[in-house]
Amino acid sequence: MDDESDDEDNNQEIIGKGWWKRFCQCHKNQLSAKKAVRFDSFRDDWCTVQNFETMYEKIYTCMADCGVAIKWADDPKWFSHDGVIVESEEEACGRKTEYELICPDKVLFVDEVGCNMSQKNDRNIGGEKFLVCPDSQAQIQLAFKDCHFTVLGFTAATGEPVLCVIVLASKTMKMDYIMGVNPFANIDEDNLLTDNHCDGEDKYFSMGPSCDVGGKKVPCFICNSENGSITSELLCSMLKHMDDCHIFDRTGGVLPFLLLDSHGSRFELPFLEYINDVAHK
Repeated sequence: MDDESDDEDNNQEIIGKGWWKRFCQCHKNQLSAKKAVRFDSFRDDWCTVQNFETMYEKIYTCMADCGVAIKWADDPKWFSHDGVIVESEEEACGRKTEYELICPDKVLFVDEVGCNMSQKNDRNIGGEKFLVCPDSQAQIQLAFKDCHFTVLGFTAATGEPVLCVIVLASKTMKMDYIMGVNPFANIDEDNLLTDNHCDGEDKYFSMGPSCDVGGKKVPCFICNSENGSITSELLCSMLKHMDDCHIFDRTGGVLPFLLLDSHGSRFELPFLEYINDVAHK
């Protein structure tokens, strides 16, 4: 029996590369051969349909409680990309929903990205090359000193920027860190500290990028922590900076809504006390 089985296996046709190529071509809309990527096991445990549905439901319920959204009671609707109610799935963008966003200018999103001013480990841009003599090297002057920083962009649901935050990795904060210096700007040394030389790309004290929110200028908020990370106290200072600029009208009963990730600083007492204070909830 074993000999007969071996003969049957040897007589079976072997699928070749040409067959595999034609198979992939025929099913290219459904299948694609790709290399495997490493995926965190904890993310795999938590990234489930049920968890995502629970997360969205909690967020939408909170948005409705704040007044920035309304809920269509037991009557889900299709919405287009522009937020207009439509009658069919073909016209819609996304799934049917019971909620409608009515105050997108009061809904804020924020996330952080870290970077380092050191360019020591930077690579060439898209294989960029330079023409030099055969016995020479193409040398480019770069900054090698480590200076870690974190940038946060507070953005409204309208897509408009609301606040730029820069967190420097530093034990102390110097005034030139906040003001910034553009050594190539044309300056009048006798009137260096006047408004004519402050706040702008072409100014000597260029400051950070500011945002225009409803006609109100919101200056860049620059702060520091020892390792450039976000703390609960710094997060409170960012919100206070926006409140001091009076960018939100709080007379209509609609509360600003801030959506951010669940980093530990978001659950510490200073931040929780600030966002639950009646004066700036």
